[in-house]
Amino acid sequence: MITKIKDKWKSSEFLRNVMTLMSGTAFAQAMPIVFTPIFARLYTPEEYSRLGIFIAQVSVVNVILLLRYEFSILLPKEDRDANKIYMGNYIILIFTVFISTIGLYIYNYRFDNSNWDTLTGILITFYLISYGIILNSTFILNRMRNYKRISLAKVFRAIVIIILNFSMLWLDRSRGLIYAYVLGTLIESIILLRGDPMLKKMKDFTFDYRLNLKYRKFPLIDMPSALINAASWQIPFFILPIYFNDNEIGQFFQAVKIVGIPVTFIASSIGQVYFKELSICKTSESAFILTKTVILRLSLISSCIFVPAAFLFPVIMPLALGPEWSLAGKLASWLSLWILFQLVTSSISSVFNVYGLQMVAMVINIVLLLLRFSLLFFWGGDYDIVSLTMRYSVYNALVYFIVLLLIFYISKTRKLSYA
Repeated sequence: MITKIKDKWKSSEFLRNVMTLMSGTAFAQAMPIVFTPIFARLYTPEEYSRLGIFIAQVSVVNVILLLRYEFSILLPKEDRDANKIYMGNYIILIFTVFISTIGLYIYNYRFDNSNWDTLTGILITFYLISYGIILNSTFILNRMRNYKRISLAKVFRAIVIIILNFSMLWLDRSRGLIYAYVLGTLIESIILLRGDPMLKKMKDFTFDYRLNLKYRKFPLIDMPSALINAASWQIPFFILPIYFNDNEIGQFFQAVKIVGIPVTFIASSIGQVYFKELSICKTSESAFILTKTVILRLSLISSCIFVPAAFLFPVIMPLALGPEWSLAGKLASWLSLWILFQLVTSSISSVFNVYGLQMVAMVINIVLLLLRFSLLFFWGGDYDIVSLTMRYSVYNALVYFIVLLLIFYISKTRKLSYA
């Protein structure tokens, strides 16, 4: 039995690549999990609320930093074409960071965000530059199958964030969590750049607009779709402050953060490798087999994680984080229902890119945005935060289940767009 498992492991490059990424991601996620009970006692829910609002804003902007051209790095058959796209993305990054920073300045001053000042704007600028580098470098290293470097960068990011979370208690407690988040991202970008062989070829870079035209669906369709998706995912941190106080927002952020750990750990690792393997499938049949296998295995994993978690969160979180976080446990219990389906669909969402169905993905994201906005905005004043989260999660779970069925149907009936 053990021999068969070893033989299967050696013969499956997909599994080896997934485990390489997951090993680093596991460590990077395990460390915050271990230290979360400590930080939850050192920082208040109000301070976590500031971090949540900061992350919500930059997460919406993240998806436009490279106009989604980072995904096209994996698609060209010739490495020289991929390299041209990669180098050109840094030109795009300069313009998008400039425009995004100005946009966030205007937004925060327009809505009189009390947590916003010039220093916060500088931190956001550094974060956006670092994250853009991470996106670009991750995809070129993915194409080269250098998963060890990607994994290593995640590990160092986690270490830096933990160290700075402790240090900022004495330096600038009110923004300590934000400082750690930004500087951890900066360290990750530096490590990825150091392992990036393309930088040595920067002097040989030539811009080829034909490649941008060839993959124009990414900025024209996929980017707006991703922007809508990011906005719909982060929309609670834009609307909930209208109805609830900082303590409740901080509790909600902590619940989302903890429930989302398996998504970051599993979906990000499998999703990167799955996209690469799907993009090189030679036949539609082999692509369907790959997709079906990933769906079945992820569904089992997700159920084993979130079904028990839904019952355990209300008990475990107050014990682990402290009694002041009991509300977060109740919220996490309901959020588990939604994330159960979201873990599976987010891992294989690149199906829409590979099959050339970015417009379908956009429609799905528009439906999700309208649904989430309507639920939070029109029901926010009628229910307490637990009741609102319960309804929010049930409707999201239903939509993601329908999307999962759609992905299965697409992979079974459609021909590959880039085969």
